[in-house]
Amino acid sequence: MTYRWGIVGTGRIAVAMVEGIRDAGGAVDVIASSSPERASAFAFEHDIPTSVSPHSAATHTAVDALYIATTNNLHHPLAIEALQA
Repeated sequence: MTYRWGIVGTGRIAVAMVEGIRDAGGAVDVIASSSPERASAFAFEHDIPTSVSPHSAATHTAVDALYIATTNNLHHPLAIEALQA
């Protein structure tokens, strides 16, 4: 089974996670950013099919797992939202 991941954030850690997930046989299907332009550019650069807002990623049905690569203060609310989805 291939796990489908979503990543919230487009910084250096997100780049490393995309590489790591793919190296492990997973797929990154959703990227999210508070900036639609950054999300879209990251999706294009890393061949990710969907770019959305952080809150949409937390509840997106196309992902099995979500990696939150944002500033620490945003981890908790996004994690709670994802767990409740």
